[in-house]
Amino acid sequence: MLHICSIRQRLAGHWCDHPFYTIPVFGLMKIRSGFSLFEVTVYIAIISVVMVAVLGIVAQTVLNRIKVEALHNVTASTRFAIERMSQDVRAAADISGTTITLADGTTEYYYVTGGQLLISTNGGTGVALTPSNLTVTEFSFTDRTTVGSDTKDISITLAVENDATNPRPEYQADFSLTTTVSARL
Repeated sequence: MLHICSIRQRLAGHWCDHPFYTIPVFGLMKIRSGFSLFEVTVYIAIISVVMVAVLGIVAQTVLNRIKVEALHNVTASTRFAIERMSQDVRAAADISGTTITLADGTTEYYYVTGGQLLISTNGGTGVALTPSNLTVTEFSFTDRTTVGSDTKDISITLAVENDATNPRPEYQADFSLTTTVSARL
């Protein structure tokens, strides 16, 4: 397209080199404004691709956050229960299975019922060491004491998983922890 600008327009201060002033093939002045259908389609396509990518990233971030929270809940609960049992084993005067007799004569019995780990002190009502939304899948005390040792080495194993009421994988988490604690009897 050729640009047209008369002397009178130039003297009047019109900006004649503006791309809106064009000469079509037939020589008539035509004012062009707005966007073509092709340009609008390209802009919409670019914006759509960017929006789909951003929404995908946001959705994946939310799902990852849910998974991390589920795993943190399981991990923290397992570590709390293991730490509590480890303290009792260290302070034990006698250990028999999952029953620990402390130096002051207090007897603590650890057991799993209904998927929860509980502790019963002196035969009383059990107190939950794990929350109700978690399920204990494995629990054991194993005597690893070597012959002639002056300590009793107890290996504690605890495996916990989220309650499987929600089938979505981002809500599922499990954690297993084994530790060995020495008690001077």
